[in-house]
Amino acid sequence: AGVLTFSAEGGPADLRATGVRLDAEARAGFELHAPGLHEPRRVRLAPAGAHNVANALAAVGLAIAAGVPAEAVARELGSARIESPHRMDVREVPFGGGSLLLIDDSYNANIDSMTASMASLPALAADRRRVVVVSEMLELGDSSAADHVRTGELAAQAGADLVIAIGSGTAPAARAAAEAGVTTIELADADAALSLLDSPDCPLRRADAVLVKGSHGSGAWRIADRLKEGLKEMDAR
Repeated sequence: AGVLTFSAEGGPADLRATGVRLDAEARAGFELHAPGLHEPRRVRLAPAGAHNVANALAAVGLAIAAGVPAEAVARELGSARIESPHRMDVREVPFGGGSLLLIDDSYNANIDSMTASMASLPALAADRRRVVVVSEMLELGDSSAADHVRTGELAAQAGADLVIAIGSGTAPAARAAAEAGVTTIELADADAALSLLDSPDCPLRRADAVLVKGSHGSGAWRIADRLKEGLKEMDAR
């Protein structure tokens, strides 16, 4: 079979991205080099996150391999959207008479996708207070404790002001974040998190940037959905 290689770092490959830059919404723009293009094409991706450069190159390679003209692929790439919910869904949601920025990447999680999400937080949050809501990453086997420790470290490196850790498996993440000077709240499960968010003691503030990430089975997506719906206590006010 024919093989097409790609490099998001601009290295030797059939498809390359060079001049990668993120805008204020963490959306990547880059020069696309691909077979069938007479010269590189500048494209700007709609989904947030630098990690989507590699995803885009893989998609371009598949399209070209399937017979789509490279010029058409380059022209349409910027209009591509993520169809599945809870994947880097970035939006302002109502909160306390104002709003907060919700970064919902709660479709699922492993350490690679967790790393990518955390890397996007500084650009998306800018000068907002940064809150990371993380539920347990499941089915990691022997690497679970180390990967959760790394999650706490990544949150601190992303400038998190507050980490809300959901589930007993996130204890290493909370501990690592706390050791790095981040305020942490540990909660037993998603139900406890929802109760806290809907209470007068809700730790979120107006204009916060809130990243929600975790495995589907551990319920992070429930917190994201609740924030989209609006919090009861805030609605009552």
